[in-house]
Amino acid sequence: MEFNTRELQNAIGKLKNVIKTKSPYPAIRGVLYKDGTFSATDMNVHATVSVSTGLIPTDETFIIPSIAFDAISKLSAPQTTITATNADTINVRSGKFDTSFAAPNVTDFPHFDNIGNELVSVGVTLKEFTDCINGVFYAVSADEKKGNLCGVNMATSGVGINFTALDGFRAARTQLAYNDLAQFSVTVPDGFWKALNKIGGEEEKVAFSVSADGKAVAIKGEEFEILSRTLEGTYVDVDRIINAINPDKSLIAVREELLHALDLHAAALKDVGANNLIILNVDPDAEIIKFSAKSASSNFTYEIGAECNGF
Repeated sequence: MEFNTRELQNAIGKLKNVIKTKSPYPAIRGVLYKDGTFSATDMNVHATVSVSTGLIPTDETFIIPSIAFDAISKLSAPQTTITATNADTINVRSGKFDTSFAAPNVTDFPHFDNIGNELVSVGVTLKEFTDCINGVFYAVSADEKKGNLCGVNMATSGVGINFTALDGFRAARTQLAYNDLAQFSVTVPDGFWKALNKIGGEEEKVAFSVSADGKAVAIKGEEFEILSRTLEGTYVDVDRIINAINPDKSLIAVREELLHALDLHAAALKDVGANNLIILNVDPDAEIIKFSAKSASSNFTYEIGAECNGF
């Protein structure tokens, strides 16, 4: 199969974030080519990219292993030919480059079905959607024992879709305004976010869909599609947590000063690891917030001015 080299490099670049290169299953440590489309999966998320130019159509199907990605990214000749020389080897030729790579058998690549009947389908720009997920992703739990807290929850509200992440210490929420949506609540794994951030142009119009059974979501652009299984379990009632916050107590500080204090804290106590916690003391009379923390090797204190209400 002959490819436009730039198209080939772009397709691999968009998909490689989905791949788990240390997976025990060789077939998902690479990118599948079939029928003008490249595919990658981590078993929960399945992403595809269509190659639109420079193709001489054939019925060839093969997997490009991750060990070939770096070499392909450095090719400069305008055309690249990839051939499956047998069931477990591919040959890559481009200009003076001519190398064979061990490759998994295509029959081992997992098959993904479309999401089927849709409960919801929303048209948005890719930037709107990714901004909402990026705005909360820092609060996703990295602890696999916490189940669906390792993903981003998307649920309908009265005015659109709420994107929520919670790790047990902090909660984050963004909102995508949209009217007249059917009720749903689904939680997507981190692989969905990783695929989304590489795969399309920011202003591209996309369709986001939720399956009728809530077990899958899809986002589709002109030349790409991401399918994702959802994480099981009922997500934490974050509204109850938010409503429990005392609205009569608040601290108002200059954003840049607050971020600077947190950056200083992180630098001073970077050796503490999981115990890298900070204590905030409020002095309402002096209108200051005092940041303090202590470790075996460091003591940290810092003050910023703040408007203290209800203390």
